[in-house]
Amino acid sequence: MAKSKAKKMRDKMTREGKRNPELNRSLFIFADMETRKTKTKKEKLQHQHTKHKKRLSDGAYSTGDDRFFYCVSYIYKMKKKLFDYPSSLCLKHFYCKLSQKTLMIGKEGDELRMLTIEKVPKSQAGVLQNLYSLYLHDLSAYTPSLDIREDGAFHFEELPLFWKVEGLSPYFIKVDDKLTGFFLLLEQPALQQEADYCINDFFILNKYRKQGIASETVKDIFSHRKGTYMIIELAGNKRAISFWKHIYESLHISFQEKKIELDGEPTLIQTFSV
Repeated sequence: MAKSKAKKMRDKMTREGKRNPELNRSLFIFADMETRKTKTKKEKLQHQHTKHKKRLSDGAYSTGDDRFFYCVSYIYKMKKKLFDYPSSLCLKHFYCKLSQKTLMIGKEGDELRMLTIEKVPKSQAGVLQNLYSLYLHDLSAYTPSLDIREDGAFHFEELPLFWKVEGLSPYFIKVDDKLTGFFLLLEQPALQQEADYCINDFFILNKYRKQGIASETVKDIFSHRKGTYMIIELAGNKRAISFWKHIYESLHISFQEKKIELDGEPTLIQTFSV
């Protein structure tokens, strides 16, 4: 298969010892992937003093502590007694000491499904890489900078940094314990911007799209991670742009948008607060 002009140029830069522009994809051009902040003695002492007190606190998750998850208590036969239906989503939370959080999703009258948002451990890096190959395949429709490798897969070379750089947190999305997708949450200090967070590399498998899973995932993130956000989409990725505009409208979020070029590609950036 003949190489594209962009591919030839990237290969030439790699041979010359320069950085491959393919690695500049997405928000990692804003991330400090090398600097690691060492905690001061005061911070270490403060952590030792408060780590046990935070375990049962209502603010544990909202302050970035991922040791907890929200679990929904749902009994199908008794749902009319247990729940009122103020909206199409039925939620009832209580804290559990686990490394994930779970909630139930579904429309009124339907059997509810369990949506789980689970932080990806390093032992599952291979699974995440497989999902990234599918995600990058979708993304390659909007940018010439992504090409399939000789092994028949798309690769994201900087994946190991997720477990080395503070502020990079990948999460699996599961429905009824079945792997459904993933997203990457960037925050300080990795995110070298004024925003507190960025939801990046958001992917849902085709089978589970248009079922409200992505929307409910985003809403749950916003409800527990208050602050300023930055979202970036390739200008040609109309589906992603439409999705985020729908989120802003449904949640009555006022956002600011600008169009810039990143690595020579037109890109939209939206910033807002929740």
